[in-house]
Amino acid sequence: ILSGSLAKEILPKTQHIISTIIIFCENSAYYCHLSRQYPNVVDICTNYESLKSSIQNEIPSLKLNLFANQTLKSVRALTFSEDMTSCDAFYSYILFLELLKQMPQTKQAKHFMLNKCRDYYRNDKKQSSLIESFRETYTSDQAILWYIKDSFIYRLVNRAFRTEDITLWYLFRFYLIDLCKQLELVHKQQNIQTSLTLYRGQTRMSIEEFNHLKFNIGSFISTNGFFSSSTDIQIAQQFLASSIDTEHYKAILFKILLEKTVLDKIIFVDIDQYVGYHGESEVLFTIGSIFQIENVEFNNELNVWQIEIKAIDQNVSKVKESIETIRKRYGSGENVNFIFGRLLLDMNQYTKAESYFQMILKE
Repeated sequence: ILSGSLAKEILPKTQHIISTIIIFCENSAYYCHLSRQYPNVVDICTNYESLKSSIQNEIPSLKLNLFANQTLKSVRALTFSEDMTSCDAFYSYILFLELLKQMPQTKQAKHFMLNKCRDYYRNDKKQSSLIESFRETYTSDQAILWYIKDSFIYRLVNRAFRTEDITLWYLFRFYLIDLCKQLELVHKQQNIQTSLTLYRGQTRMSIEEFNHLKFNIGSFISTNGFFSSSTDIQIAQQFLASSIDTEHYKAILFKILLEKTVLDKIIFVDIDQYVGYHGESEVLFTIGSIFQIENVEFNNELNVWQIEIKAIDQNVSKVKESIETIRKRYGSGENVNFIFGRLLLDMNQYTKAESYFQMILKE
């Protein structure tokens, strides 16, 4: 909540830090232009009653917790963790994704997801309209088509996974299951036989994340969310055209090697092949795809840091064995929702486990 007298001074400094601002002032007309200039200004109030009402309206979206000031990671390191007790840490992230994909899809799960999306985009008429269109017309065979639209589903699904908040993964499971299944199906139908070199422009990577990749050549990473790339390096460069490195973030060009020997083991789809020319020569990898870091160097010709990664075998059989081991430990009759929560507890993720079980109870 920001005083009108301080708005002009404070807003430029907080637009990428604070997600929701309400201006409290005597004359709303004097500050209307600021709400158009700064998207995080959601309301302008002139009395305590309207301020109270505005705060109450904002509470549902704050609970969704998908805001720009939250730490987002495009990839996660696949390393062993000292506090892991009951399963191999290397596969824990992939195990959670596999468990999510085995959960039942219900209308209730669909509406719960969409209601949360509606709360988040309550001030955006275009996205609100798309949310209701999804609610009324969506079918499972449209999962890829919805993802490549400039819409709420693409933005929020990837945001949820890049927070690494497992309770948010659960929230989007209805759509996640459909998209993963359709990517697997289309991948088999396309049957690509030649090695590929792909590129991805990422405008913001935290210095911490960058340094971890830079100093761990040869280690493995997994994508947080679905991973878009392009066969055309110029497309990737376009995404970086207006980016500027700061003390906290770097712009990154990924060079992705997809060798012929792993083509049938990595789930990816050539979007142009699937829907016709899409404009970005896009190749989309499924969530949780695994890569090995080959090299990190500054590309002097392109004036950008380049991270070279190589797609590797997902080792699906190992994941399935681990899931079956977990099922046996908790009892073969237990449903997958319960196993998901128990795995969180076994990883000492007590707060997330509590949030997860509370979400199940609310549903």
